Amino acid sequence: MAHPQHQPTEHETLDVLMRRALAGDNAAYALALTQMARLARAVVGAKIQHPETQEDVVQDILLSVHQARHTWDGERPFKPWFYAIALYRMLDSLRSHYRNREDTLDDPALFDTFAAPVTETGGISESLDRALKSLPERQRQIVMLMKVQGFSAQEVAVRLGMSVSAVKVAAHRAYKQLRDVLESEDE
Repeated sequence: MAHPQHQPTEHETLDVLMRRALAGDNAAYALALTQMARLARAVVGAKIQHPETQEDVVQDILLSVHQARHTWDGERPFKPWFYAIALYRMLDSLRSHYRNREDTLDDPALFDTFAAPVTETGGISESLDRALKSLPERQRQIVMLMKVQGFSAQEVAVRLGMSVSAVKVAAHRAYKQLRDVLESEDE
């Protein structure tokens, strides 16, 4: 629980700051946003070259985190949750950029960009890549089609010859497994 007389410091982890923020400590939230902005700029800067686009994506990441902060479970590590949001916002930006081009997201080089291992100061951790590789092939396909290429569950079902409900169940199981793998690596 946050104490009003205790001011947050730069040395507190994002986990601690976010727990305090969710308990109503606005100073802790401001400091957490500053730290998240730094992390987001490092993540985005390692993957997107255009400076204006970088800052737009950073702001999208911070807005997404702000809007979803109540969904973070304070008993779990914060950074994997944050990096997942950052990844999806970067992918959304790239999908938007390439939407009207022939070489859209079918280009294998684009997948290599996001599969490349990076560090906390350089982007999504190697953990995410390992977690994706830990999924059974069908679940990995579903995650990649839905979260990377932006297909709906119905489109994925048609592509893979599955029912929509089977796609949704497999996706849910894949997300849970990804979360579990990422959390176990962060402990």
